[in-house]
Amino acid sequence: MFAVALAISLVAPSPRAALAVALLIPVAIVNSRRISGATEVRQFEQSTAALWRPSPLLFTALVLAAVTAIPVIPVLAQLSPLRCVHVLVSITVAAFWLTWSCAGIARPLLGISVFTLVWYLECFSDLPASVDLLGVRTTTPVSFAGAVGLSLVLGVQVIRKDRHDSRSSRRA
Repeated sequence: MFAVALAISLVAPSPRAALAVALLIPVAIVNSRRISGATEVRQFEQSTAALWRPSPLLFTALVLAAVTAIPVIPVLAQLSPLRCVHVLVSITVAAFWLTWSCAGIARPLLGISVFTLVWYLECFSDLPASVDLLGVRTTTPVSFAGAVGLSLVLGVQVIRKDRHDSRSSRRA
């Protein structure tokens, strides 16, 4: 997926195809159970002092976002600065959502299903520009504000989940 997204971003005249393929990278990683909400994994992450700053889920989300953003760097260089930021915020939203739903609350079916539905609607339908939260087609102030708001809410949820887990593991 990484190589395909990179190749499309180098060759395709439209950023839509490259962004659509790149947004499948975190789903492929999560779907292959590389990110898990298993109790043993979460307890191990919380017991390793090296993973406390940033918290394990936050670190996982940031790595997932980086792996998604790297292959679309050529596309991002062609976009306007506002749209580039919108796409990066949207990639972060996707990483936060998949990390929180699949590892944080251990609901991978919910996380993957909701993300895939949003991805499909964004990539294969003509939604109004104000609803383009992922920034696949265009950027408007409403869609950008929605993406920023979602990233803040999901970022807080990821951090809160790790703090709650670290407090409960210290009591045990």
